[in-house]
Amino acid sequence: MILAFFVLVLVSAMGGALLFSTQVEVRMSQSDLRAKQAFYLAEAGQETAREALFTINGIDDLSDDLATAAGTDGNIDFDPDTLQPVYDGAGNITDFTGYGDDVPLQPATPLGDGVFIAFLTNDPTEGVTNTTDANHLVTITGVGGGPNGSFEMVQAIVEPDRPLPEMPGAAITLLGKNPNFQGGTSNGSTYEGEDCGGAGTPGLFVPIVGTIGAEAEADAITGIWESNGPDYTSGELTGDETFSDLTDPDDPLLAAGLGTIADDWTNCQTLKDLVEDLRGRADYSCSDRTDVLLITDEFGERTAKGNKCDIPDGASPGDIIFVDGNLVVGKTESGGGILVVTGEVLIHGQASWKGAVLAIGEGTVIRFGAGNGTLSGGVVVADIAGDDQIYGTDDDCGTGDDGFGDPDYVVDGGGSGSTIFCTTDLNAANPPEPYNIVNFRQN
Repeated sequence: MILAFFVLVLVSAMGGALLFSTQVEVRMSQSDLRAKQAFYLAEAGQETAREALFTINGIDDLSDDLATAAGTDGNIDFDPDTLQPVYDGAGNITDFTGYGDDVPLQPATPLGDGVFIAFLTNDPTEGVTNTTDANHLVTITGVGGGPNGSFEMVQAIVEPDRPLPEMPGAAITLLGKNPNFQGGTSNGSTYEGEDCGGAGTPGLFVPIVGTIGAEAEADAITGIWESNGPDYTSGELTGDETFSDLTDPDDPLLAAGLGTIADDWTNCQTLKDLVEDLRGRADYSCSDRTDVLLITDEFGERTAKGNKCDIPDGASPGDIIFVDGNLVVGKTESGGGILVVTGEVLIHGQASWKGAVLAIGEGTVIRFGAGNGTLSGGVVVADIAGDDQIYGTDDDCGTGDDGFGDPDYVVDGGGSGSTIFCTTDLNAANPPEPYNIVNFRQN
């Protein structure tokens, strides 16, 4: 009986220990569950606020949003260390205090058995309380309160996003020290630097051809047909006056227009990174490096042979079409959006495009054949393919001046086609997208 008693005591002790351990594990599991619930609530606040900021602001400057967040006193008071939860009688969080008169980007919002809220501050580089945004980066702090007083906070540094950086302020931009520009000989053709031919921003005039450097500008000007050729006009300026060095802030068309070119377009590696980013975003992709030949028939009509990539039917603003290789845009093909071609791009004179044409790689654009097609938006041509003239190999950005070779823009045909700079078509082709999260952390 004594032995049985000790065995009973031992079993009871083991059972009690097991029960205690189970209770501890249950409590730990519940605590972990509540922490996860609060974390997901905080993340919901941050994501809801990120979407709200995008809806409110788009790609505009964020200083006005920071000023709104600062409240009536103009000072950002929000500090994660001073934020305090407000509890109801059951010990659940229902609201938050400790942020002065700041205006939450996302007010306290119930969700399930919890609540979330979100605040906007500047990024740490500029100082979180600074209400002036100069680098297009801001911080969104999401705070979540779950059941039984669980509390979590997440922070994300975000930036506005668009497929393309700010486009150069020229109808045609040739990147490289020795551009080959041949504007054609047809007196029916026109080049227009007034925004959207007068239907865009009132009083906005840009260069017809923009280059990098005065020598490049002089080289491009030699491609103007001096006698009975196309019209080059931008406001009161005509002919070679409509050609500009896009790095010269004193140029009259730049001073009164969109200013000098952004650095994103003048750095070869950055430009290649842009091409690869667009490859990843593309709505339609095609790869074909078949040689393209221009053939003239007995009637003088020029046709291009040799490429199998086609513009998809219905290509429209907002679409990104990526061709890794050569592309022929035939006389019956037209469209809009962002067209990226790493090889040669040949555009029939009858074809039209609204948006951005980026011939970045081998850097060749040829408009061939007669027609009245219109390129409306902006064209950028850059040879970054290196000595082998094949984009995507090891010598990209490895030759020429600062990694750039000599771009080619050639009009080889008649007709009454036009080339027009147009911010409306560029903006339609390059819509803002939900803000990128640059950095993220859980407090």
